[in-house]
Amino acid sequence: MRTSHYRAHDPTPEERAFIYQQIQEMNEFAPGLEGLVVTVEEKAKSKEKPKRFAVTLVLGPKDLGLQLRAEADDIFTALSVVKYEAKES
Repeated sequence: MRTSHYRAHDPTPEERAFIYQQIQEMNEFAPGLEGLVVTVEEKAKSKEKPKRFAVTLVLGPKDLGLQLRAEADDIFTALSVVKYEAKES
């Protein structure tokens, strides 16, 4: 689901810790998941637009294949939105 405007983002240690924490919380409300993939992408900053982040979450089992994506000005907000949508699904 990656667009050409975004590229892979290498999270900082703080961002990685937050991602790990959110995954642990998702495992609590969906303990039977066979797989969970989180991708983080960034859109380069320009004079007109600030940096944007996109977080994509893919949840298993294989037959479910739920894929959620959120975009925000920071990773923390994007991941929080994706986690909320996953919980509601």
